[in-house]
Amino acid sequence: MIQLGYKLMRRMGDGYAPLYFCRSHRYQLGDWQEAVDGGRKRGYAHRPFFHICQAPDAPHIRLRAPRVWLLCEFQPHQVFPRPSSQGGDWFLAKWMRLLREVAS
Repeated sequence: MIQLGYKLMRRMGDGYAPLYFCRSHRYQLGDWQEAVDGGRKRGYAHRPFFHICQAPDAPHIRLRAPRVWLLCEFQPHQVFPRPSSQGGDWFLAKWMRLLREVAS
């Protein structure tokens, strides 16, 4: 089942890039993308999926340029419970398609 959600990414000249893992990867609007396992990183849990929010809200992350919220479609893999201070529950998804930037 396809769902809609929001992904926070960095706007780059050649597409959109993840914030923390696989920072050199670029994603384009309209293309279905498969999540890449970025490996383990000290201080972070290993979750080799896209992290997608239910709303464009992640209070624990500063929204500064070039960070932007994107509306996306995704196929959910599982729900990852998070506190409201981290934007509420996250969806973990193996596949995602970026649709458009949204105002935050």
